[in-house]
Amino acid sequence: MPGQTFTLIAPKVPLDLETDSGSFGVPMNLSDLQREAHAIAEKHGWWDEKTTFGDRIERIHGALSEAGKASRATAFRGDLGWRYVPVLDDEDTDRIVGNKPVGVAAELADAVILAAGVAEHYGVDLAKTQEWFIAYDRPQSFGDWITGCHNTLSQTWWRRLKKDEGLITDRSEWKRGLPTVVRFIARLAAHYEIDLDPAIAAKMEYYRSRPYRHGGKAL
Repeated sequence: MPGQTFTLIAPKVPLDLETDSGSFGVPMNLSDLQREAHAIAEKHGWWDEKTTFGDRIERIHGALSEAGKASRATAFRGDLGWRYVPVLDDEDTDRIVGNKPVGVAAELADAVILAAGVAEHYGVDLAKTQEWFIAYDRPQSFGDWITGCHNTLSQTWWRRLKKDEGLITDRSEWKRGLPTVVRFIARLAAHYEIDLDPAIAAKMEYYRSRPYRHGGKAL
């Protein structure tokens, strides 16, 4: 779906997490996003039967940490958006093979895309699954927001692990963690007036254009 945008959030206004009950506008096209995110990952060799749920959650953690790192790198400029940088051929570093979206918004978009792919693989409907209500104190900094996302991801992993061990009675309760993370990222973006939709579209277009198992990374 080249050129498609994925609307995740309501108008960009700060939300009060102390009183917000968990609704934030209507998530449009989330089902399309998770289907395509997973399809692209499969096509490019990034899904493997040996890869665990924890491995996938760790990748989302990594994207969130990169967003935090990018926010610190741009703090003095106040730049929380994204930009393109040239991508060099793995074998011929003098040849530019594309442009990679980078920056705070691009890394947050990456986290959303990764969460969407995981949701599709494990049968979680991001648009319809109710999120957890998490009564975090109002975040005081960008790092607070990112830490909240990390905590929710870790809870998602832990609850699924305990479900598999039979220690949690509601065996589907862990599925609410992934939509909670996506919505929390959307609230973060809204709070800082980050336009997440075009960053997601740019990242998806970038991933479509990449070769199989690009970048020499392991699963």
